[in-house]
Amino acid sequence: IEADEFIARLGYSRNEEYVYYDKDGVLNKVSGNVVSIDKSKYSFSDEAKCDIGLWGLAVMGQNFALNMASHGFKVCVGNRSPSKVDTTVARAKQEGDLPLVG
Repeated sequence: IEADEFIARLGYSRNEEYVYYDKDGVLNKVSGNVVSIDKSKYSFSDEAKCDIGLWGLAVMGQNFALNMASHGFKVCVGNRSPSKVDTTVARAKQEGDLPLVG
């Protein structure tokens, strides 16, 4: 799942202004959205949106996401490595078809 899709599934869009650290550790501020986003690609119906988003699926993140889903929250998960997302989604299906998307 791409970061922009992750944000859109939660019902938000990328801010027009944001800050980030570059590879040298220098804080940079960007005004105006310099990244072109195809908003139609990330247009979700209310049913497709999630209640909670969780990025980071190491042991604690994966169990946290599954726990929230088992309590009825629709959870959208993301991770730097796609295999962790696939594993978490598979576990959600196996543990009772929990409302978890990745």
